[in-house]
Amino acid sequence: MDIIIGCKNFELTPSLRTYIEEKVGKLANYWDRIIRARVELEVDKNKRGGLIHSAIVTLEVPGPDIRVQEEAGDMHAAIDLTMPVLERQIKKAKNKLEHTDWRHMDKAKEKFRQWYERMRGNNK
Repeated sequence: MDIIIGCKNFELTPSLRTYIEEKVGKLANYWDRIIRARVELEVDKNKRGGLIHSAIVTLEVPGPDIRVQEEAGDMHAAIDLTMPVLERQIKKAKNKLEHTDWRHMDKAKEKFRQWYERMRGNNK
């Protein structure tokens, strides 16, 4: 899984990069079909003069992408807050993809086969 990290309004430290790669890398244990993870980090000032650290993690998976955004007092906490939500969303997407009811496809195949046999019979 590729991990792309982007930062806005602050400099990414090597220790934070390692922390993100470890945390996001563990998500591959839940589903091996994660294609890419994009992590967007941002630091803004709030109205009282403090700092708001936000982390947006987007996972590219089969089907709709999974996106989680969290804010906290420091960047490590914001990243930590995204992890349980991402784990739940991954399990939900994986379950939905693996347990889709494909019986309707069997009916469509049968109708196509019948149509094909009729068409083939008309050409003889």
